[in-house]
Amino acid sequence: MITITIAAIFCAICTIYLIIPIAQAHRHITHSLMVALPVLSLALYMLLGAPGIPSQAAMFDKNEARQQARSMVRGELEMMESLSNDPENTELMLALGSIRLANDRTADAIHILSRAHDLAPKNKDIRLQLGAAYFVSGLYEAEQSRKENAMENFKKALKVAPSTAPYKNDLKKIIADF
Repeated sequence: MITITIAAIFCAICTIYLIIPIAQAHRHITHSLMVALPVLSLALYMLLGAPGIPSQAAMFDKNEARQQARSMVRGELEMMESLSNDPENTELMLALGSIRLANDRTADAIHILSRAHDLAPKNKDIRLQLGAAYFVSGLYEAEQSRKENAMENFKKALKVAPSTAPYKNDLKKIIADF
């Protein structure tokens, strides 16, 4: 609120300073300027915004990705807290493992999804995500020229993945060509 007050006072001073020389010769223009300049100043202020006050330009804020990342981290922390209160909740483990897999944290995803798989070995969703995590980990290992680790991960993925897994044919081809 203080920022708006300072801006209004500054705008009024500038308006008076600019209008006094014009007022003596052109009264009609003076009245138009006395309305137009404060409105223009206020419009610029609203467009550019101020700290703590969202602006129209906030829709195009470059920090949107940062805000989304913070939101995801907050959600992940809330899931971890809920999981610490209910350590055998396989649905939470599946959600947390999926988030970590999506964020390229395959080792963490494998750890969590393996625990969920131990608790619910027949859950197809958990098996599908765990297989995907092993598959991604195997691709990374193959990229790093660690063929033994890659092959081990591919075989684990093939073993764990349900028969309807969309990546199962790719796994079979990779293992055959390896």
